[in-house]
Order: sequence, then C-alpha cells, then structure tokens
Amino acid sequence: MRAPGAGGPPVHEVRSPHFVVYSDGAEGRATELAATLEQAHLVLEHEFPYEPPFTGITEVFEFSERANLRFMGSDMVGLHIDQWEMLNGMTTIIVSGKDPKQTNLTAFHELTHAFVAHHMPSAPTWLNEGLAQYYQTMTFDAGKVSIGKHLLAHMQGQGTVYTTAIPGESTKRLRELEPLDLPHFYADADANYQSAWATVHALESEGYRPTLDEYIGLLQGGAVAASEAYAQTVGKLDQDAVRTLAADAVDNRRFEIRTAPLLEAATRDFSAPRSLSDPEALTLYARLVASSDQHLADELSAEAVRLAPKSADALVVRGSVLALPGGNPSAAADALLAAHAAATPAQRPRIAALIVTAVRATGSAAEQVESIGKALVREAKTAQELEAASRFLLGQGRTRAAFSFAKKSLESDGSRPSALANFAEVSAALEDYPTAYEYQRVAVNLLGHQATTAERARLAEYARKAGE
Repeated sequence: MRAPGAGGPPVHEVRSPHFVVYSDGAEGRATELAATLEQAHLVLEHEFPYEPPFTGITEVFEFSERANLRFMGSDMVGLHIDQWEMLNGMTTIIVSGKDPKQTNLTAFHELTHAFVAHHMPSAPTWLNEGLAQYYQTMTFDAGKVSIGKHLLAHMQGQGTVYTTAIPGESTKRLRELEPLDLPHFYADADANYQSAWATVHALESEGYRPTLDEYIGLLQGGAVAASEAYAQTVGKLDQDAVRTLAADAVDNRRFEIRTAPLLEAATRDFSAPRSLSDPEALTLYARLVASSDQHLADELSAEAVRLAPKSADALVVRGSVLALPGGNPSAAADALLAAHAAATPAQRPRIAALIVTAVRATGSAAEQVESIGKALVREAKTAQELEAASRFLLGQGRTRAAFSFAKKSLESDGSRPSALANFAEVSAALEDYPTAYEYQRVAVNLLGHQATTAERARLAEYARKAGE
C-alpha cells in the first residue's frame, strides 16, 4: 500500500491534562474526544485506587477517514500499544472514528488496558480483556456514571453489531480461562471474550468484589507470581457458582449495574486545536503502523525526513524504525544521532536515553554515544531517563554511580518492572545478591507471562547466589 502523502485529510491535535488527542475528523472532534476521555479517566482513577496512580499522558489517535482506516489495515481499529513509550513517555491508543458512539466504546476499552498495564502488567488475558469490556460500558448522564451495563445490548445500542452471541450455558469457568495466554485466548475469541466479560461482571458483584480486590491487590504489588495470586484468591471460589452468575449475566438475568455520582468535575483545560504539518502527520503515522507493517513505517518515516530533514521528531522515529529487527542498525544509529543534534534542550534527555539504550555503535559513532551518555547523566530527570543513565554508567563500570541513578529511578516510579530489574542488576554487580534476587523476583512477578527467558534466568542466578 502506498503511504499517504501531502494533501490528505488534516490531522488536528488537542492536548488535555491526561491526553494528547489526534483526529483526522472535523476540527472540533479532537476536543470533543478529549473531553469524553477525561471523564473516563476520572472514573478509572477511582476504580483503580492503587499506588502509584496512573498519571501519565496517553496519546489517542482517531481515524475518521475511511482512507486512513484502510491505511491501518482495518475498518475496526482498537489498539493499545506501548512501543514508543521510551521515546515520548506515553502509551498509545488507536481507535476508529467512523461513529462517535463506537469510538467512545472502543476508547474506554483501550484506556482500561492502559490502566491495567500500569497497575498490574502481569494480569492474565481473561482479566485484562474482561475488565476492558466491563468498563467499556461506561455511560455518563446528569453528573453520574453507570458501569456494568449488559455488554451485548450496550454494544448494539452504540451501533456495533456483535456477530456471535454465545448462550449463557456456554460460558466458560474461571479455571478454563485463567491459563489462556493471548494466542490461545484469541483462538476461540467470541466465546473467550464473552466469558471473560461475564466472569468479571460476576466478580464485580457485591458478594465477590472483596475477593476480586484482593486478587488485583496481589497482582498490583508483585509480591507473588500471578498464578499464586489466582490460587490464593479467586481460584478458591466456587467455580460453578461464579459460572452460574456469569451465565445469568450473559442471559440478562440477575444483572447488576453500578451508578455513582462523579465526585469531581472532569477537566475542561484543553489546548486549541492545531493542524499537524505533513511531516508531523507522516511521523505520527510511521509510529502508529510500525508494530504491524514495518515496511510501510519505513516508507512513511523516510518521506517525513525528506520533507523535514532537521526535525528531531522525524529523525528519531526514522532511527527507531530502522532499529527494528531486520532493519539497518548503522543507518538507525546515524538517524538517532542526527535527531539528538537537532533536538531542543528539552528533547535531548529523552532522545539520549533512547540512544544509550538502543544504539550499538563503533568508531566515531561510539565516541558520540559516550558523549551523549555523559550528558544524560547530567540532565536525566524522568524515571526512564534515570534508568537509562544508570544502565549507561553500569556499562562503563561505574557501579556505585549506577546504583545512585537506579535508586533515583525507583523513587521516581517504583512500579515499572524495568526499573526494578535494573536495580537488581546493579545490586548484583555490587554482589548484593539478596537484594538483587528480591527486586528481580518482584519484576518477574509483575511481568508475568511477559517476562523473558533471560529475565527468568537472571532471577534463578540471583536466587542461587543469594542462597534462596
């Protein structure tokens, strides 16, 4: 597919306290969507009252034009990705904007995924998708929010056709859902999505809510592995009783809807809509499509740099795309170094963190990376920048200094598994293996099924050396 070029639908940007919203619809649409999302964010803050709170910025792109929907590969877009969080500190939500009601439903679903990813990255697929579907039914009216409407009826009311409605008697039990990873969950998507929603709806009922809260609390803290958290809490519940209540939810019997006043007014602090330039739009498109179509991302990012060769944003995205598996590492390093040179002082620490983390350079480029790393040590402020500075210092053999930065990164955001794993690695370099084991254990618990073989191997190594 050819990349969209100049002359396409304008993309409008609006900023609010928790979102950067892009829309290729009418000029006021981005503001309208930002207002709706701020309401949803307010509700989810109260529904997920865990520390540290999810206060980060989420970027949301709404594809309203059919041409751009085809560019994304589907008329039904709904994605939550964190591929570019190192670059801009934000997770990304992509939604179809063909119909505002459908857009809201999908946006609430994906925003719930963002909250779950922040608070409990080890959440099993059934819980992650079940919560997302439960909260996608949020509706607002007269200063109140209603949560937990019947999913199928609500989706149909929003104009979405739910093609396969599985009868309640086919609802799966918790023990069938709990072990499913994403590929196996998708293998029987209709039944599993509906069963996950119905099970979460059952667990949100008054009788089971304390057990669900206990389960989420264990997942959120990382004190135990996800499988153990399940065994200690919801796994002990009467499977048949939970399934019966879930089946009743599917069949719209014994149905509970929670209604609560909005305790605060959602913000109206929005920037004025701004139209993106062609290079800005192409750079944004390249980021959005990189996880699904690397070839198109390459084409888009190259065109963005051709149009704006001195744009730090375009260059850093170009370099990041080239650094993907199968790309061109040498060209990636050149683009990222050029991005750092073109960046404003405010942009440089974030780009420097990306460079010292991703670039493996030789010769003069290696000297540039070392110089950029030293500057990062002086300028790092955010949790990710502090973590990258720690890893840079550790690579230079400056273990004590690396420990100081690893500690600062944890103090800034102690819920990030990568920060915990970095602190463990630095502790191991200092031969403090009990500390290394404890922090790596929590990191692996928080990652759950996302923990890599290497991360689990380090945990085993630290355990052996700590005598655990």
